[in-house]
Order: sequence, then structure tokens, then C-alpha cells
Amino acid sequence: MNKTPEQIAAELRTLAAQLEETSDGLLKPNENQADRLEQLLNSAKQTINRGLREMVQPILDTYLINYHQNLP
Repeated sequence: MNKTPEQIAAELRTLAAQLEETSDGLLKPNENQADRLEQLLNSAKQTINRGLREMVQPILDTYLINYHQNLP
């Protein structure tokens, strides 16, 4: 499922509120939270790439593909 930036941010805030620290002030390991953070990171990457692709693809289609088709 494609998440909006707002959804990703809301889930990151929720996850951040659940993080715990050790007595040393370090982040307490939590495999479930690490997995969830990785999923959110991947969602953010997909959202960014999708936005870039939407902006760049028309340029590539118009100029680059047409240019290469006209080469001998």
C-alpha cells in the first residue's frame, strides 16, 4: 500500500513515542520497532521515488527516448 507523507509522518511519531532507552541513555533494542521503522523507511523511499518519477518520466519520454530513436 502506498502511504502518503502525512501517514508516514504520523506513524513515525507514534513509533518515536514508543521508543525506550537503557539506563545508559541508549536506545533499547526492540526487534518489532526496528522492523516497523524499516517498513516506514521503505514507504518513504517509495513515496519520494514515485514523486520524482512522475516529474522526470515526461522529460525522459519527450527528449531522451525521441533522441535515441532518431539516431542512425
